[in-house]
Amino acid sequence: MRPFLKYIVDQIDLDGDLTRLKDYCFVFPTIRAGVYFRKYLTERLQGKYFWSPHIFSIVQFSEFLTDKVTLDSVTLVFELYKSYRKFEPEVRFDEFYHWGQMVARDFDEVDKYLVPADKLFQNLKDLKEIEEQFPVAEEDMAFLNQFWSIIVKEDNENDLQDEFIRIWEILGQVYHDFRAFLSKTGATYEGMAQREIVEKLEAKTLDIPFTKVVFGGFNALSNAEKRIVELLERQCDTTVYWDTDYYYMSSPKQEAGKFVRQYTKQWLKNKSHDWDAQTDLSKHPKNVHMVGVPLKVGQAKHLGQVLNDLLERNQLNIEETAIVLGDESLLFPVLYALPDAIQNINITMGYPLKNTPLFQLMESIVFLQKTRQDVEKKENPPAPVELEEGASPKAIPTTLFYNKFIYEILNNPFIKFFDREGVRKYMRYLEEYNMIYAYDTTIQERFTHPIYKRIFRKTDTYKDLLTCFSEVLNIIYYELKKQEDDKDEKDDSEEDLFDEHEERQLSIEREFIFQILRQMKRLEEILRDYKQLVNMDTFWKILKEILQSVKLPFTGEPLRGIQVMGFLETRTLDFKNIFVLGLNEGSIPSTKAHQTFIPFNLRRGFRMPTFLDQDAIFAYHFYHLLQRSENIYLCYNTEVGNFGGGEKSRFLLQLEEELALYENVKFSSELVSAPLPTKNPVLNRVVIEKNKEVMKRLHRYVTNPPDYEPPVLPPDSEEEVPERVTKTLSPSALSLYINCPVQFYLRYVAQLYELDSLDEEISPKIFGNVLHRTIELLYEPHQAQLLTGELIERIRQNNKKIERALLKAFREEKFPHHKEGKNLLLKKVILRLINKILENDRDDAPIRIIGLEATDYQKEIELPDGRMVLVSGTIDRIDAIQVDGEEIVRILDYKTGKVKLNDTKAALKYPFQKYLGKYFDDADYKTGFQAYLYSYLYWDAHPEQTIISGLYALKEINKGIRYLRKKEPLSKEFFQEFDIQLRAMLTELYDERHPFIQCEDPNKRYFFSPFKSLVKMEK
Repeated sequence: MRPFLKYIVDQIDLDGDLTRLKDYCFVFPTIRAGVYFRKYLTERLQGKYFWSPHIFSIVQFSEFLTDKVTLDSVTLVFELYKSYRKFEPEVRFDEFYHWGQMVARDFDEVDKYLVPADKLFQNLKDLKEIEEQFPVAEEDMAFLNQFWSIIVKEDNENDLQDEFIRIWEILGQVYHDFRAFLSKTGATYEGMAQREIVEKLEAKTLDIPFTKVVFGGFNALSNAEKRIVELLERQCDTTVYWDTDYYYMSSPKQEAGKFVRQYTKQWLKNKSHDWDAQTDLSKHPKNVHMVGVPLKVGQAKHLGQVLNDLLERNQLNIEETAIVLGDESLLFPVLYALPDAIQNINITMGYPLKNTPLFQLMESIVFLQKTRQDVEKKENPPAPVELEEGASPKAIPTTLFYNKFIYEILNNPFIKFFDREGVRKYMRYLEEYNMIYAYDTTIQERFTHPIYKRIFRKTDTYKDLLTCFSEVLNIIYYELKKQEDDKDEKDDSEEDLFDEHEERQLSIEREFIFQILRQMKRLEEILRDYKQLVNMDTFWKILKEILQSVKLPFTGEPLRGIQVMGFLETRTLDFKNIFVLGLNEGSIPSTKAHQTFIPFNLRRGFRMPTFLDQDAIFAYHFYHLLQRSENIYLCYNTEVGNFGGGEKSRFLLQLEEELALYENVKFSSELVSAPLPTKNPVLNRVVIEKNKEVMKRLHRYVTNPPDYEPPVLPPDSEEEVPERVTKTLSPSALSLYINCPVQFYLRYVAQLYELDSLDEEISPKIFGNVLHRTIELLYEPHQAQLLTGELIERIRQNNKKIERALLKAFREEKFPHHKEGKNLLLKKVILRLINKILENDRDDAPIRIIGLEATDYQKEIELPDGRMVLVSGTIDRIDAIQVDGEEIVRILDYKTGKVKLNDTKAALKYPFQKYLGKYFDDADYKTGFQAYLYSYLYWDAHPEQTIISGLYALKEINKGIRYLRKKEPLSKEFFQEFDIQLRAMLTELYDERHPFIQCEDPNKRYFFSPFKSLVKMEK
């Protein structure tokens, strides 16, 4: 096997004076390629003295040829903001930052692909002028016309499209102003530098400081890069070496050769281009082993076993071996799994800061502040709930913190070790008293170490947050240093503050802290230089993106031992033995969305890259791994239900169907899994007995529990015994019991809450809540009033009123991101649903609104042993309509998810007992069960009224209200049967002899459940 880079070295004419090399320039896709190239060059000239040539990555090459400073991405956005404000003076940086990043990336690509910016950003309504002035291929113009016809319809009244056109026409001016400003200040970005190099080469004003330029191993060149190559060929001695394989070059169906096949049409016969390094992986002997292993750690352990076996049989030369990770989070599991026999390891890839507990700690601190509730300042503030547990009566609470993030912070390994016992006791206390929120003062008083007092303190500005991060990280840093310094002096009998895994990471974590502090200092200087007063959210967004892009570099001998590298770092490199892990769809090829302001059709029309090109690029790099390798081990995660798990990469499927057919390829495929039980193949379901403690917890929903013991006050106390508060069972709780009793136990007995997540995109829950609340706000002033069709139509036509109600609903939901990204589209969907609901109401008018989000309906249900269970529900909407002159009350429930009813013709003929049995036994009909329970609660309070029940299925809003029992009024006999079956279910729930037993179909019942990991799932 002759590596590609060695082939390039062998082609260099080195006869005669070696000093010529100092004026040679070699350009490769990556810095790593240059390291190996230098190795092969040194080997060829071993024993000789010579000046090293210039060796660059393509990015370094562009920076070398320009006389300007390339700005980092954060500084670039701040500079772009200056230009944008000239055309939109009122825009705040907090609003601009997120999509400012997209615009900066788009400007970079506009320059890299030499797009005529004036044409791209031209007034979209000047179609004729564009067609006349901008000659393009007919196919490309078709894409442009398709886009422009969508945007510029004469009858277009879409606010989003108007906003897009307005911003789009500004962008052209911003682009020119931004580039002019950067040029004046001596700054640039990568695309701008490449475009200026092209312009200077075309004008022949660029002094080329090399006698020979060599490009090697490129695949998808930008238009600017292609033009630079062409112009250098004309102006100096230039050679381009192509690294290709006949297997994918010969077939247009092979996406790996998509770009290089295009280059052959232009450059195949050009003497400056060398195509002789081409291989043919279909003809050279290869051993391909494809292995599916559950879990990331499982892949790492399997790799360790295979490496150990090969080393013991002397079948592996580690100097010719590379481990390639498709998922960067596999790095540490792989390092710990490597056999002890492998002493030399060179890690090319860095470890991302975002995967460390330190980053998670910082994120938890931010969320702790975002979800806090500030206590209103009063002269005599209420005593904290935790007062009896030791809080000082003099401590004045100012803030309530959400327990989810208290747990996350206290459980973080870098916080827990400062007071392990104190953390354990406090967390047990929070669980025992079911504390959803906790006061800042009581948390601070429970812990003596200053790090807890620093974290659990109110933080309002980005400067406060920056100070908090700095102080906390410094405390941890010096504690780690102290532990490391004391480690050798420690007696073996002493208990370590770190477990074995944490001990091995002490020095690494200190380096992580140093890198984080360094990046924070840099960001602080940028904010000071640009005098930007950003809010805490924007500061965290910027810092988060910086930290997510920073990777801790590992030191090592770059050309010795086994190589561990990321997928894209393998470009131009060749190894005899290749081990690739993480080959799952979504990782290789990556499905990460390309965020851009330039729509797809415009990208196609102006020949800019789209997501369609991404797979071809990944395919080329994947097949390049195989070109000169002999022993290939390909591993993927078989764990179903997790991102990047279960589904093998499409590239593996291609190998199975195509490459495995060749005689020279020895192909094997296997699945590695834990042995299945043979004696008892039936799933052993989780069973939870109803012991005394479980029954005590269940009795929180009973108004007269037999085990209730009122608190005993001191004899001299003047206080009254507090009244016992009874919680209620909701329709959601009872439908969860029908779904799976164990799931009900986890949520409503053990009270393992599915805590709210902090979403920056509108989640289904936020979507539903905002929609419900907006409708409620629109109808609130008209409750008990007869709504005519004309009145409802006026409400529907009042766009400003609807918009105000929607914005108020978002504010109440504490969701400020509805103006960002795809949230704009989801917001538009909500507006359309509201409009459709109002249309339906107009058609059903006259309507009398009785209640919206009605919470006044609850009922005590007596069990056979006398216990009274409290059931209640919040009814989305209660109204009354006229049917044949009679007023009918409608109980309506809004549903954002799937709606399934047992209302076939046959089912409606069943007796009520059999008909309702379906709703009490089958969780698929939970929406109908909940609607009937709401109706039952209302009927219990108003038995004289005629009631119908319906569901507003928002996914099928055009069908209107889906009435249960085909809009048939629910009779007294119906509700009596519902009462019988409800009492039977509650009797079973409170029967100590009837344990909580896991359902028979956990894969289905727990598909979206947060408790999936706590129960047994079928394989």
